[in-house]
Formats: sequence, structure tokens, C-alpha cells
Amino acid sequence: MLLSIVAKQTIAQYQVGTIPSPKAQGQSYYVSNPVRILSASVEDSLNRMARIVEAKTSAELAVVVVDDFAGDDDFQFALDLFNTWGVGKASANNGLLLFVSTHERAYRFITGYGMEAVLPDALLNRIGETLLVPRFREGDYDGGVLAAMDAVKTVVLNPDAAGDLRRSLLRESSFFYKHQTSFFFFGLALVIYYLLWKLASRAFNRIPTRSGRKPTKTSTGIYLVFGGVGLFLCGFFSIFFIVFLEIPFSWLYQWSYLPVYVAIFFGLGITILYFKGVSLIRKTFVNAANRLQATADFNKRMALPILSMPFTWVFLYGALRRRQVDQLRLVPPQGNGWQRIDRDKQKDVSRYLDKGQRKEESVGALAYEIWTRDGPGGIHPVSFPGEYFSKYRACPSCGYLTFSNTFLKVLKRPTVIDKGEGERLQECSNCKHSVSRGKVVLSRTKPISSSSGSSRSSSSSSSGSSSSSGSSSGSWGGGSSGGGGAGGRW
Repeated sequence: MLLSIVAKQTIAQYQVGTIPSPKAQGQSYYVSNPVRILSASVEDSLNRMARIVEAKTSAELAVVVVDDFAGDDDFQFALDLFNTWGVGKASANNGLLLFVSTHERAYRFITGYGMEAVLPDALLNRIGETLLVPRFREGDYDGGVLAAMDAVKTVVLNPDAAGDLRRSLLRESSFFYKHQTSFFFFGLALVIYYLLWKLASRAFNRIPTRSGRKPTKTSTGIYLVFGGVGLFLCGFFSIFFIVFLEIPFSWLYQWSYLPVYVAIFFGLGITILYFKGVSLIRKTFVNAANRLQATADFNKRMALPILSMPFTWVFLYGALRRRQVDQLRLVPPQGNGWQRIDRDKQKDVSRYLDKGQRKEESVGALAYEIWTRDGPGGIHPVSFPGEYFSKYRACPSCGYLTFSNTFLKVLKRPTVIDKGEGERLQECSNCKHSVSRGKVVLSRTKPISSSSGSSRSSSSSSSGSSSSSGSSSGSWGGGSSGGGGAGGRW
């Protein structure tokens, strides 16, 4: 608490008496911009605008933009500054002050007694929230101040225009008006991606069965649920990026990003649906030719969803790699007259494969294409790596690729008190031949423990000062204010 107070006192550089009055530069100056937050061109535009207003109405418009000020009450500070300078003519009290503190992220309009009827608090509040705040949140101080003071100038020069301005600001400040472009593209993206989703669902439900009959239509809505869960997890983990990497919240979350969120939602759903479809085809068809044809038909129907969803490109690449392997399986052995067995139609292949080969297929070490022709030696099984090819080696006893990699067999489970015992083994799934690779001692299990830690953070601040001077000087009109106006934060 004490540290924050000290830091606040260090940063807060401007007091009412230390803010340079623009009149020190001459009677035709109305903007105090000591730390150059506003650009020189905007400062000139504001001075020119204020000169026009004073020439036509005698009202005085003052603008003060600083980084920080002494104290915590921006209203009281702005009011004291207004009355100290005496903005507006003493006889009419027709002054207005716009005070902005970028460090406190606060703005405040202060009006003299004579300006309260022309610029009521409600209108100034609408001007601030509609024209100032949105631009300030984007760091556009030039645009915010210029737009707000231009609206003030319009009303002061033509009070009858206040009604039109109020209606215009009310429309512009409405939620749907401010985000109408985002909602338009959101709706457009929703329609487009929903149609792509329906196209993907139709392609999934047209995957044929092994017998060639039309499959039973299944609901694919569950995959959209998975897409929603994926989008939620992306949002959850993005919190850590925002906090630990100090990424601005607006970099990841804006109303204009709504179409992107729609694309991610449907994209994840379509990606999962495509992966499920390819997996279903591989499980359904043992015959390579049937599998190739079913995959090609599925990819053709999924062409538009695949092209529009980059997430699916990874799985498409894998499918194309497997397609190359499947095409090799259709190459017959040397010689003439070979016919390949369609294993989707002929499930019993015991007369073509011996016991060891069937075991190689059952454990996923190898897969066989069976070619036959008339005459002696008319059966020729051709082997290809199976799904679990890397997990098996040739058995030293029977010679089949059914000898597993080394695994640990627990002989005695360890406890918190006693150590355990295990044995490293290799075993053949076909002939049950086993080889011991030695026994090992298993470490005692550790009791559950918890730990906690703490972190500390520190902050630092800096301050600066600036001043302005001119060759000639002027003065404000000596007006005063009772606190009319409006303000807020962004």
C-alpha cells in the first residue's frame, strides 16, 4: 500500500499551478499539450477551431492533455483548473474545458454556468462515450480529442443542431451500430461454414459399408460439440498467454474476430469428422482397392470443406501418404495370371495363410495381400508393414515377426516400505518363446506430498516535466464553473 502511494506521488507530476496555460503563448492559443501527447497538426486544428468559436460566439474552449496529475479526483482537478484559469467570459461564463489524463485513463468536460444550457451534461457524456472513449481505447488520442471538440464546436455555433447530434450519437453508440460490420461478417461466416458442415456430414454418411449397401445415417452433431470444446480450451489457454506473456487482451479478443471464431468452431468439428471418416474407411475395408476407392470418393465429397479448413490438411497429407502405400499393395507378383483375393468378400483366409502369418496379422505386425493363380505354387501371400510393425521383431525360434520389444513384467510390486522386483522380457506371440533380459529392482513408491511457493513482483515508475513559453501572452476571459459537465474513463 505504501509502495503504491509513493509510486503515485512519483508519477503524478502536474498540479493545477504547474500546468502551462496556453495563453502564455498568446491570445489565440487554447490547447495545453505539455508532454506532446497530441500531434502538432491536431493541436493547430484545435486552436483554429477554438478561434472560430470565440470569434462567432465569444465562448472559450480549452483543451488540456497530460499524462498524469496530482491527486485521484479528476473532476475536482479539472474544476479547480477551470476556475483558476477562468475559462470563458466573466459576463457570460461561457467556457468549456476538456481535461484528459492518459495515465489515469480519465477525461472530464467542465462547463461554465452559461454553457450548461447549450451543452448539457447528458450530451457531453454522450460525446465522450461515443467519440472519445472508443478512440482512446485504441490509443488514438488525436482522433478522439479532435472528434469530440468538433462535435462541441458544432453545437456551440448552432445550438439547434444539438438534437440532430444527440440522435446521431445515440445511433452510433448503440451496440449493434458499432459492431454492424463484425456482425455482418459473423452472419456470413455462420451461413458459409454451416453449409460446409452439412456438406461434410453428408459425405461422412455416404461412406459405404463393406457389403456396398447404403449405411445407416448417423448424427454428426457430437463432432460439433468436440469443436466447441476445442474452442473453449483455446480460449482457456489463451488466458495464460495474456497473463504470462503480457499480450494485450484486444490482440486475441475483438468483435471483429467473430468470423474467425466461427471458422475455428466449425473447422475443428469438420477436422474431427474427416479424421473419423478416414479411420472408419480403414476399419471397414481390408481390401486395399476398396479402401482406395472409398477414400477417393470421400475426399472428393469433402473437397470444399477440406480446402476451407486448414486444420484438415494435416490429416489429408496422412491420407495421401497411406494412399501411396495402398497402391503398392495392388502390384501383382512377377508372372502372369495372378488374381488378388478380395478380403472384404472372402474373410476366411486360413487356407492361404499359415498359423504364423495369421498371428502376424492379428497382432498388427504385418498385413498380407494374397495373390492366386492356377497351377503349382499358385498361392503367393505378399507382406506389408502393419499398424504395429515397429513393435515386433523376427522371433529367433519360429522366425515370424511376432517377437515383441522388451517389456517389463512386475514380479513384486513396490510399496512405500519395500522395494519391488521386475523382469525385462521378450516374448513371441506365435510360439510363446521368451527371452529374459535380466531382473531389475523397482524403487519404493513415494508418499504423496504437496509444495507451495510464492512469487513477488515489483514495479517502478518514472516521471518527467516539461514547460512551454511564448513570445507574447494573453489571458482567459475570467469565467467560472459550478461543476457542470461530464466525464469518464476508458
